Amino acid sequence: MRANINFIFGLLLVSSFLSGAPTSVLVDSTEANSNPKILRIFIDCHDCDIDYWRNEILFVNHVRDPNMSQVHLHITSEKNGSRGRLYKLDFIGQENFEGQELNLSYQAGKAFASSRIRDDLLKIIQMGLAPFVSQTTPLTDIELELETEFDFADKGETDDPWKAWIFSIESTGEIDAEESNRKLEAANSIKAEKVAADWKARAHLHHELEVESFLDDETIESTLNALRFHGDYAKTMGEHLSLGIALSAESSSYSNIDLGYSFTPLIEYNFWPWSDSDERMFTIAYTTGLRFFNYNETTIYNQTTESLAFEQIKLGLRLIRPWGDLEIGLGGSHYFKDFELNNIEFDFKTSYRIAKGLELVLRFDAESIHDQLNLAKGDATLDEILLRRKQLATTYDISTNFGLSYTFGSIYNNIVNRRLY
Repeated sequence: MRANINFIFGLLLVSSFLSGAPTSVLVDSTEANSNPKILRIFIDCHDCDIDYWRNEILFVNHVRDPNMSQVHLHITSEKNGSRGRLYKLDFIGQENFEGQELNLSYQAGKAFASSRIRDDLLKIIQMGLAPFVSQTTPLTDIELELETEFDFADKGETDDPWKAWIFSIESTGEIDAEESNRKLEAANSIKAEKVAADWKARAHLHHELEVESFLDDETIESTLNALRFHGDYAKTMGEHLSLGIALSAESSSYSNIDLGYSFTPLIEYNFWPWSDSDERMFTIAYTTGLRFFNYNETTIYNQTTESLAFEQIKLGLRLIRPWGDLEIGLGGSHYFKDFELNNIEFDFKTSYRIAKGLELVLRFDAESIHDQLNLAKGDATLDEILLRRKQLATTYDISTNFGLSYTFGSIYNNIVNRRLY
């Protein structure tokens, strides 16, 4: 059920969205910090300047827990085709506003400064709160300002010499020197991406180099060198299905791979529409093909080069809800030459609001590894083991982290003070 917006507020909001004009909602806020009858809101957004919004939106009571609010503002975002971000703002009514909801959106360009995005979102938040404020605040305390500018000039088609392609180049380096130790690290990457309504193409080339020297009676030098490329193309086949191809290539001294590459078809199905991907996804993806390897050293299976047919399937669930976030992934792969040469991965990540002020944060990753065909024959030296210069045999890899967060005290937090911050 949509929010019941009276005619005046509805007309102003619709006019603002159609014209792109800036809108502000001004309410007498002299009692907002102490009057419990003022509208209570909770802003739920990762990586947002919430302190700034609390300092600017003074006509409501900002509370510290969503369960204590009358309006739970849930903001999510995802990258759009131009590497900007699409923000979705869901105003969820609670208590006396139960069942009322308002959904707004905002497109931020890649070149937009964070201050501009913050200010633009502030205006949209103010507009979204207007219908709720109109039902809790006397009209004598409300003043609306609408600035409208219309530009009917025909600007024609946009002249884009890059044809919507986005490129990025990144290069980093680090030099660390001590009396008995020298270390050099360098990383370089090139990315290209184009996102259209019905297809997407990406390419990524990454190089890493790490050289470490130990100076004693004799100089010991250790080197790690890796070059990786991945490119893929995906074609949309409706609201749920996608087809694509992927090309991967790798050279790694750590993994004992002189050159490895594969070219494989992909198919992916989302049980929910892709238009909901910023809030929920449940996908199944399948690929099969050939992997080709030339090894630096003879492997434990006495191979210096080989071609391997494989298949892989992955399940993924992602939920972003007012109660928290949840991501679960399960994937498996194997080589057809021997089904016992397989790999199974499971990952779990969640943040969950257990009760008022109490939040659980948990992450767990586990991998069953039985497909290390690339391991070099012979024992690794002590230097290679300690410096992680050579991949070692293992049948599993497990990692986990978790924690609890609890907040208590006054539910109101309108005051913003950034001293010593």
